[in-house]
Amino acid sequence: MAAFAALTADDPQEIGGYRLHARLGPGGMGHVYLAYTPGGRPVVALKVVGPEFAGDPEFRRRFVQEVANARRIHGLYTAQVVDAGVDAVTPWPATAYVPAPSLHAVLRRHGGLPVETVLLLLRLPPGGFRAALGDRAGAGRPVTGSARGTRALG
Repeated sequence: MAAFAALTADDPQEIGGYRLHARLGPGGMGHVYLAYTPGGRPVVALKVVGPEFAGDPEFRRRFVQEVANARRIHGLYTAQVVDAGVDAVTPWPATAYVPAPSLHAVLRRHGGLPVETVLLLLRLPPGGFRAALGDRAGAGRPVTGSARGTRALG
């Protein structure tokens, strides 16, 4: 289960109408918060882009595209994007909150996951990553994503 940390004095209380409740942890682009929707339910994971990326026009262009792509992905094993502030001074996406350990915690505890396991979890056929990511991913090569974009490793 995910561990919550209390908000700090430096954390905002609200972003985009969402009331922040706790810190879920650091993300690749900033901080991730547990937040309540304007109506008080349901709970979302709100990811706030850090200032080192928010002021970068190229990052913001990619962020808008990434959010648009993420909105098109629906499935049992994905957290649905429910809202986003792509034009906000500090951009943010909000996804459905899934109470589970982080990928970092799983990898730390169990080590790397075999490709077959990842494909089974995602229910993608072999080559599915390439189809999902376009030509940016090479067939049979591990894929990584970060604030600098998605790329094939190796």
